[in-house]
Amino acid sequence: MNVRLKYSLPLSILFIGLVLVMFKSYNEMQVTKENMLKESFSETRVLGNRISNQLSTDWQDTHLDKYLVRSTISSYMVNYLDQVDIYDENKNILFSQYISSHKADKKEPFNTKIYNQLIKDKFSHLEFQQDHRHIIGYFPIDLPLKNKNQMYSRSTGVLILVFDITKQYNFMQENIYYALVSNIVVLLLMVLSIYILLYLLIFKRLSTLHNATIQLSSGDMNVNVKTTMNDELTDVIKTFNDMAHQMSEYKNTMEEKIQLALDEHQQQNKILIQQSKLASMGEMIGNIAHQWRQPLNALGLINQKIALMSRKGKLTDEQIQKNTLNANELILSMSHTINDFRDFFKPNKQAELFSLNDAVIDSLKLLDASLKESNINLSLSCGTDFCKVLGYKNEFIQVLVNIINNSKDALKEKVDGSRDISLSGKRDSNAIILTISDNGGGIPENIIDRIFEPYYTTKEEGQGTGIGLYMSKIIIEENMNGLIDVQNTDDGVVFTITFYIDKEDN
Repeated sequence: MNVRLKYSLPLSILFIGLVLVMFKSYNEMQVTKENMLKESFSETRVLGNRISNQLSTDWQDTHLDKYLVRSTISSYMVNYLDQVDIYDENKNILFSQYISSHKADKKEPFNTKIYNQLIKDKFSHLEFQQDHRHIIGYFPIDLPLKNKNQMYSRSTGVLILVFDITKQYNFMQENIYYALVSNIVVLLLMVLSIYILLYLLIFKRLSTLHNATIQLSSGDMNVNVKTTMNDELTDVIKTFNDMAHQMSEYKNTMEEKIQLALDEHQQQNKILIQQSKLASMGEMIGNIAHQWRQPLNALGLINQKIALMSRKGKLTDEQIQKNTLNANELILSMSHTINDFRDFFKPNKQAELFSLNDAVIDSLKLLDASLKESNINLSLSCGTDFCKVLGYKNEFIQVLVNIINNSKDALKEKVDGSRDISLSGKRDSNAIILTISDNGGGIPENIIDRIFEPYYTTKEEGQGTGIGLYMSKIIIEENMNGLIDVQNTDDGVVFTITFYIDKEDN
């Protein structure tokens, strides 16, 4: 049972109080009843003996004067004497009078056993009849003389008096009930007073303290429970306020440290990304050389052609203009190549929406010549409306360059069969998925789970830094909130990059 203390404590006090009041009232009722019966028995014995003695004294002749009996008992029957019976020694009734004092009253029967005992020992006897609230008294009485000449021939009879004590009994119960109700009212007032006192001194302050703990647990450290008293609960509240203040200071300190650590981590990531780019600079320069080789050869041929035609005197203005235009196109192409590589090494400062399709194409521009140099076939399968994501375009290009370069290095070791790299992009209702796969033989299963660890490389010493794939994971998962995964296929490996999107995005 889950009952709050502010309810259970007053209810417990009320319950215990009611039990004590009922127990006390019951004891008082028993004591009062015993005292009332003792008092009533005493009065009954006195009245019974008085009536018995008076009747015995007044009877002087040889017959029972009923008028005399009635006059003697009449004053008593006005109060609470309901029944008077006189029996002789042979159990013959000599006189009987009964007056009902209330509707539930009833004439008491003759008790032969008590009669026989009284005739034998001549002592009065009293008993209480609970059902009718009657005290029945059996008293010995001297009957009138049977013969005037026989002065000592008086026999003993039995005087039965029935006293109705219903009024006294009811009065006693009324007093007990009144006392019981009074005690209950006093108890209720006492419990109410105790509850109000407990509420003001304890429960109200505990409730305030409880609300403060809820506020504290929700992350709001700016809590302070006010109190104007000076007791044990005040000490608890002060301790709580000190704890909340310390937690607030600790939270602020930890937030500063966490933010500092995050800033350092981000700065380290930026440095590692740039280091990764610088580490690949040599290879990028080789790619530039591959990209420039064909246009440089073409420029050389144009120059040779112009010189040859000039020696033969066949060089015209039209030919000069045509060859100059071709040369300018080649130089512009070489300039674009330089710009592409320069943009690749330029760090992004802010995240922006960019087209994944454009990023894929830009990455292939950087690698196209070196892939052709290595006799690697590249296939691209991405829709024109591939999608846009929020992130850093150059960093994403670096991820693609790192993965494709690793595939290229693996394929260069392949002797038999074609060397293939495939890029495939698709979008469904929940995600954008880009896969880069090759047929270079795959990654050994015992190390495939470690290739994204920092400074772990499968290449020979001096040929790999071990930060390319690690930084790729950082860029995709931390900087762009995506996922990157790698699995072996039948003849190679496949990298899967996933960006989850909302239905309203893009």
